[in-house]
Amino acid sequence: MSACDRRRFLALAARAGAAAACAPLVLTAACGDGGAAPGPLRLALADLPDGGRLRVEVMGAPVELVRHGEQVAARSLLCTHQGCEVAWHEAEGAYVCPCHDGRFDADGRPVYGPPRLPLRAVPVARDGLEVVIGA
Repeated sequence: MSACDRRRFLALAARAGAAAACAPLVLTAACGDGGAAPGPLRLALADLPDGGRLRVEVMGAPVELVRHGEQVAARSLLCTHQGCEVAWHEAEGAYVCPCHDGRFDADGRPVYGPPRLPLRAVPVARDGLEVVIGA
């Protein structure tokens, strides 16, 4: 099984588990044919659980989507200190960087450790019943 096939399988498994548990969903964008240049990601609004978090890859970089009703926000998951991937820790109410223990609040603002800049916002646009991330 290739890495792309594993990612697709895990994405589908995560989506099914999240729908049942109403928990944060982890999804990796489709791999495509490997020859196409990466571009903005289009996703059905219905695939984003209201109040949930969804990890996707946009143009090769990890991005998290957060939906509140009809509003969708996206931010880069790359720490602004040295570029390590941060992860949301619900129990702490913070994004945590595994490299230097940096912390960011729910809005991506640095609150502890070496990061001084907030997590970068990623543009999101609505197109009917879809959202376009990274346009």
